[in-house]
Formats: sequence, structure tokens, C-alpha cells
Amino acid sequence: MVAAIEGEGPLDLSGAVVTSLRHVDALSKALLSLEKARQSLDDRYPPDLVAVDVQDAIEHVGTLTGVVTNEEILDRVFSEFCIGK
Repeated sequence: MVAAIEGEGPLDLSGAVVTSLRHVDALSKALLSLEKARQSLDDRYPPDLVAVDVQDAIEHVGTLTGVVTNEEILDRVFSEFCIGK
């Protein structure tokens, strides 16, 4: 991509381009969770333990697709509103 921008090669539009740091962070965290799940499978961990990392990856991707969890709602409420004063 950089080479294409600098005029040193063709622009490859076949892959996704992530332009938001928040998206990069969420995708990086999802990838890390999936790598943990793969390692757990390789180490023959029980499926319920592997599922924890897979669920974590799903939640990170969910922040990009608009899926909102209860924890996110509570975090936003308590971070943006003054409660109890």
C-alpha cells in the first residue's frame, strides 16, 4: 500500500483498509484472542476454556459491527454522566 502511494507500484484494492485507530485496536485484540484460542486447542484445553477466548474475539469484533454489551453500556453511562451528586 505504501509503495503504491509513493508511486512505486500498483494499488492493491483486494484487501481491507482500516483507517481508524479504534478499529485497528479492536481487530488486533480480536486476533490476539483467536491466537490464544488456537494455542489452547493445540494444547488440548477443554472446549469451555477455548470458548472464552473465542467469545472475547467476538466481542472485540462486535465493537466494530455495532453489537453492544451490557458492560459497554454501563461503562458509557458511568463515564459520561454524573451519577449520585
